[in-house]
Amino acid sequence: MKKKKSKESIFQKHVNLLTFGLVLVLGYAASQQILTPPKAIAKDLVAAAREPASVSVLEVPDFQKDLTKATSIEVGCGADVELGNLSVAHLRMKSFFCSEGESVEIQNLSNGFTGSTIVLKKGLFTSDFIDLSEGLNEIEIARKSASGEKTLQKIKLTRMPAQSNEKL
Repeated sequence: MKKKKSKESIFQKHVNLLTFGLVLVLGYAASQQILTPPKAIAKDLVAAAREPASVSVLEVPDFQKDLTKATSIEVGCGADVELGNLSVAHLRMKSFFCSEGESVEIQNLSNGFTGSTIVLKKGLFTSDFIDLSEGLNEIEIARKSASGEKTLQKIKLTRMPAQSNEKL
């Protein structure tokens, strides 16, 4: 009878060892799947993160192919700005906060589009891509200081119509 117990206990030890090894291998494989995103999804996420958040769903421009659809400008504190004629569909602004604790709202008064401000680092912000209408665009930057004092700054520009490549 002693031999049967020892054969069973040796067999049980082998089964336990095999089960432990299998659990380790599968656990390692599962952790790698969970912690490492697939390359195709990671590329799509990076591509999506670089698209402007403010364009309409029906008209998503490809900024990498046609750089004439958007431009960036730097804006200082206070003075109104006249940019003249531009042939772009979207405008992005970069600026400094004029005072500590200041909040900034950006709106294109010509078409009602409200832009988002994105804090880059202490004292700096950028807007998302602001939709421009054909013709005169008047963009208002409303700054509100921590004490509640409000200042308005206007940017005026004329978006030229898109040029057609068709021959008349």
